[in-house]
Amino acid sequence: GNLGDSLIISGQWEEAEQRLCQAIAICTETLPPAAGAFSASLAWLCATQNQMEKALQQMSSGQKERFS
Repeated sequence: GNLGDSLIISGQWEEAEQRLCQAIAICTETLPPAAGAFSASLAWLCATQNQMEKALQQMSSGQKERFS
């Protein structure tokens, strides 16, 4: 997840999305608050690419994970 955030900063958005998705999948079971944080990063990435529906889905799923 942190790698995904770093890739966002460096402009490598496609790889950032892949890494964030991997981190979310791993953290959903092991560390739900981290999955929520990485979902927020992915939502931001989607929103900057005008993928608003996908961004909203990530925000919704991230909120569920964060407060589980």
